[in-house]
Amino acid sequence: MLREDLDRIESVPMLPELVGRVLTMMDDPNVTAYQLANVVSKDQSLVSSILKIVNSAYYGFLWRISSVSQAVVLLGFRTIRNLALASTVMSSFSGESQTRSFDRRVHWRHSIATAAATTVLAKRWKKAQPEEAFLAGLVHDIGRVILDQHFPEEFDKVVTLAKAEQLSLTEAEERIFGLTHADIGRHVAQKWQFPDNIVAAIGDHHGPRGDGGWTNLAALVHTGDVIARWSGLAVGEWQPELDAEALNALGRNAEEIQELVEPALEEYRRANVFEGLIA
Repeated sequence: MLREDLDRIESVPMLPELVGRVLTMMDDPNVTAYQLANVVSKDQSLVSSILKIVNSAYYGFLWRISSVSQAVVLLGFRTIRNLALASTVMSSFSGESQTRSFDRRVHWRHSIATAAATTVLAKRWKKAQPEEAFLAGLVHDIGRVILDQHFPEEFDKVVTLAKAEQLSLTEAEERIFGLTHADIGRHVAQKWQFPDNIVAAIGDHHGPRGDGGWTNLAALVHTGDVIARWSGLAVGEWQPELDAEALNALGRNAEEIQELVEPALEEYRRANVFEGLIA
């Protein structure tokens, strides 16, 4: 399979038009909280998901937030944008797996755990905005769900090969497809017009694919991914390894990462409201 083949997958859904409008509005400095809330409020399912998350223990407000307008004022434009993206992607790609050996619920639990760990790292080390870190962690493996949805027979071979030869899924993907879920995730996120830093983190969370080095956000997601695996919240059975160059980019060492496993698990427990978005 070549990367260009992805352009011919007509069934890969675009994000809903409303979410596209939200992304466009983020580039307009004159947009008001009222205008953003007015657009989001046109999708009652999305409103329900956002308010459910905002009123959960994850944010811990002492009073109930009853409208998107309130949420925008309290949490800011970027957080509401990211919640809209997270809610839409998770609801669009939940449900039953198309590949018999792949469990989407396990996938999304790992993604939530990665998002939680990445958020903890961002807060502790000030290397990225926490809300950006959460979204990047949540969608870092979206390419894997695309493979499950649109190439179930080939993806089943990936999972079978990984188990038979004790490979990582990423190594097995490279053998079967000639590219990885990170490549596919980057491609689809670009088509969906995700923010550039999120696109780069998706594409590079297993290592930079181009000439550039690790970005802070990609290195954080990589580290959060490993922490989630250390915590037993994983897809596949291979042992995760921290990339030394990713740690160098962050100015950290493996011992410091080990100390953050328990705080990351606590953040994951607080983020369990996101599991409610899995059908």
